[in-house]
Amino acid sequence: MKITTCWLLPFTPADYLSILYSSCRATPDRERCTRLLYHEVTLMNRSNDLYQKVTDEIIAALEKGVLPWVRPWREGEPVVPMNALSGRFYHGINIPLLWNSAERQGYENDRWLTFTQIRNAGGNIHKGERSTLAVFYLPQQREVVDSNGNTVLDADGNPKVMSYAVVREFRLFNIQQCEGLPEAFSQPVVMVDDPIAATEQVTRQSAVMITHRRQNRAYYSPGRDCIIMPHPEQFTSREDYYGTLLHELTHATGHASRLNRDGITAGKHTFGDPTYSFEELVAEMGAAFLCAHVGIQSKLQHDSYIASWLKVLQQDKKAIFRASGLARNACEYLLERAQQPVSAERMTFISTAEHPALPFFSTPINLRNPINSFAPNLTAPKGKIQRVKGKRVKGERAYPKRGFPSSFELQVRWLSSLTPVTYLCKLQGIHCVTAFLHLKIHWE
Repeated sequence: MKITTCWLLPFTPADYLSILYSSCRATPDRERCTRLLYHEVTLMNRSNDLYQKVTDEIIAALEKGVLPWVRPWREGEPVVPMNALSGRFYHGINIPLLWNSAERQGYENDRWLTFTQIRNAGGNIHKGERSTLAVFYLPQQREVVDSNGNTVLDADGNPKVMSYAVVREFRLFNIQQCEGLPEAFSQPVVMVDDPIAATEQVTRQSAVMITHRRQNRAYYSPGRDCIIMPHPEQFTSREDYYGTLLHELTHATGHASRLNRDGITAGKHTFGDPTYSFEELVAEMGAAFLCAHVGIQSKLQHDSYIASWLKVLQQDKKAIFRASGLARNACEYLLERAQQPVSAERMTFISTAEHPALPFFSTPINLRNPINSFAPNLTAPKGKIQRVKGKRVKGERAYPKRGFPSSFELQVRWLSSLTPVTYLCKLQGIHCVTAFLHLKIHWE
């Protein structure tokens, strides 16, 4: 099995060779150091080949109009590529690599094994079958040395350590390329029982403001930190609505209060520029990963972006690795929050089209009562009413612009744990998902 190695930022090949060279000058065994340097240069040359190999594969798919991170759906099969033996899902750049291979070769199963796993399970590979490229990341650490080869110490007197990652190539076979494997390897796997409910859970727990307008454009506003969506009935299907919403939620994860991604925090960018195109690539891949995890069958293909994505990938062979890594971070961020219990520290009320008459606040609301005196009432008995006094933040303009009083009263009635969220506001800038509350506004 061929193994190649490459280095990822923030520990660059130049930094690494500089450290090695400094160490060699302070070492009497010059011959050994020379061999070591030659070995590392060889590894970096191979790493460049690995980056280029993966990028070329993605580019080839895009040039054919195929998005490798969008998986065709087949009923009864797991959508996210997984290891048939361990049951663990592959992630990052491996998802589009394996999806692309499955689509190209016509595999209807998204379960994969290494050659060793196939052999240990008692199976065989069909004659003439070829493996699929995949990569894994191996974290490494090395002490920092100065130009004289001396170890650099931190403020506490401990050696400074630089962290970096090694990317290695390995090979996988789809289980349809094999015979003699246990039947358990091909048993159907159900990702989620109710895809719509799972998606709504992700959107609720994201703590991102969502509002609907009768328009033909969906977008995320970094300045207001909110998502503007067309009404659900404007989409051809609920799946397309939620697929678009997950795309915008992926953008929202880049906010400074969340994952602080450059594509969102670096300011405004226009269509077609590298930063804009890269952020769209991250959002598209992140939405595809999320759709696969929650089981939403949505058409994510945005043909208008393909040319700009090709330009980004052709100019930087590491771009697809960074984009897939950031998309994975966004996906995991949202999925992890979806599993968290409701808490008073993250208070958001999500608006829906069910109550269009209710006003919608896009600015933070200051409570006259502290948040900790309000929070215990989230566990109030069914039917109990809680009134909360509030006022508009001085100097802030609320949405809608007209008819917003200087103060107001929230009447909160505890209904049940299954009551849908029907309203959105911000309380002292603190987010909390409360799927249990129905809010009514009483003006003073």
